Amino acid sequence: MNIKQTNLLEYIVNKFNENSFGIPFRMGTYGLDDDDQGLVVYALTRDNNGDFDRIETFDEETYQTGEKTFVAMSGQMGSGEYVALPNIQMATYDVMCEFLVYIDNPISEVIRMAIEEIRDEFIGNIDTLTINEIDLEDETTDASLNEVVLKLVTNADGLDFGSVYNIKGRKYLNYSLTISMNVSKNVDFGNQVKWEIYEVLIEEDCTEPESEPENDTTTVTADDGSKWIGVVDSQTWQYIGYGLPIPATYTLGGYADDEEEFLANAESGYSALEEELNVIIRQLKTGEIGYFFGSVLSTYKWEFVSAPTIFSTFIPLIASWSTNQDVEAFQTLRPYVTATEATINRAKEVHNYVKSRGFGTAFTFLLDTTDETIKDLFIQTFKKQDEPPIYNLKMQMQTLNALGAFADDTDLTFERTMVYGEAQVGDISYGEPIIFAIGFIPSAKDE
Repeated sequence: MNIKQTNLLEYIVNKFNENSFGIPFRMGTYGLDDDDQGLVVYALTRDNNGDFDRIETFDEETYQTGEKTFVAMSGQMGSGEYVALPNIQMATYDVMCEFLVYIDNPISEVIRMAIEEIRDEFIGNIDTLTINEIDLEDETTDASLNEVVLKLVTNADGLDFGSVYNIKGRKYLNYSLTISMNVSKNVDFGNQVKWEIYEVLIEEDCTEPESEPENDTTTVTADDGSKWIGVVDSQTWQYIGYGLPIPATYTLGGYADDEEEFLANAESGYSALEEELNVIIRQLKTGEIGYFFGSVLSTYKWEFVSAPTIFSTFIPLIASWSTNQDVEAFQTLRPYVTATEATINRAKEVHNYVKSRGFGTAFTFLLDTTDETIKDLFIQTFKKQDEPPIYNLKMQMQTLNALGAFADDTDLTFERTMVYGEAQVGDISYGEPIIFAIGFIPSAKDE
C-alpha cells in the first residue's frame, strides 16, 4: 500500500501539539460563508452556544465540569505527486494549514508564537513516522502488527496574517501557512548525509597557547585545536638557607669551609637537578654539620604534540562528486577458426583497459561568515596559495535501524585526505546572497 494523506495530516496536527507553550490544536475541516458570519464545521462540532473552539471537561474525582479551549486548524492537502515506478513509494505534497485564532483572547499572541515555533521546526527538517497499515495481499495480517516507517522531509513558508472574521460576536484572525512534504517508504534523502572536515596542519601552521606552561606536565589545547605540552627550558640553582640539626632522612654529603664554598660545590657538583626542592648537606671545617636548602628554578616552554584533528560539521547547499577513468581501447583482428571464445569476442567490438582513475568532489555554499568552517573555505577561494591546503573530509550517512530511527551506517561512512582543488564564486551583487563552490581532489601526501 502506498502513502496515505490521512497519516500525514495526523502527523502535522501532532507536531503542532508538541509546541513548548502548551497550546492545544485540533484539526477539522471548516469553511467561511460569503457574509463572514457563519461557520461550516465538518469535524469540529459546535456546542450549544455555537462555539467550535472549546470542549467541555469533566473531572471524575471531583465531579467538576469546565471548558477547555483549543485552536481550530485545518489542513487542505492536494492529491500529491507520486513517483511513477512500481518499486518506489514516494510522494510530494503541499499542505495549506489554516488556523482560526480568537484575537480577543489574552493569549492570542502566545498562540501565534506557538504556530511560528512549529513552523520553524518544519523548515529543512527530516523525521520519521511509524504507521500501521493493512497488507492488501494478505488479508489475515493484523494491521496493528504491520508497522511501516515513513521518512518525511519538510519545509514551510511564512505565516500569512489573513482577514478578521466575526463569528457569533467573536473576532477570529485566520492565519495560514503552507507545509511542503516529501514522503518516502524506501527512498533516502540528502538530509541523511552528514559532512565533516578539518584542515591537516603541520607544526609551523599551528599557534602556541597564549598562556605560559606552569610545569612539565601541563597539556593544553590551543585555540586552533592543536595540542601542546610544557617542557623544561632551563634550570638554575637557588640558595635558600641552612640550619641544624641534620634531618634524619639525609646523609652527610661532604665538607665545606663556609657557605660560599658550599654554594660553589653545590652548584657545580650537584648533577641531578630533577627535584623541585633539594637539600645539600655539608660539614664545615669548624666542626659544624649543617644542611643547606636549595631549590631548582625551572623555566618552561611549549612543545608541539599534535595538529588539530577535530572535525567540524558543515551543511552545503549542494554536494556532489564524480569519478572518471582514462581507458585504452583496443580491438583484436578477426581470429582464426581455432581461436578461443574470448579471442573471438574481442574481435567483435572495441574493448578497454583502464589506465587511470580519478575522483573529485565539490560543494556549493551560501556564505555564512559566522560559521568558521565555511568562512575558511571561502578564504581559500581568493587567497594566494604557497601550497594548497590539505583537508580530511568525512561523509557519514544515516539510515533507518531496526527500531525505525536514524543511525550512522558504517557501510556508508567514508573518510578521505583531500587537497583543495578548484573554486568558483558566483556573481557578487548588492541585495543578493553570496554563493561559492569549492572542489577537492585526492591528496598524494598525508600532510
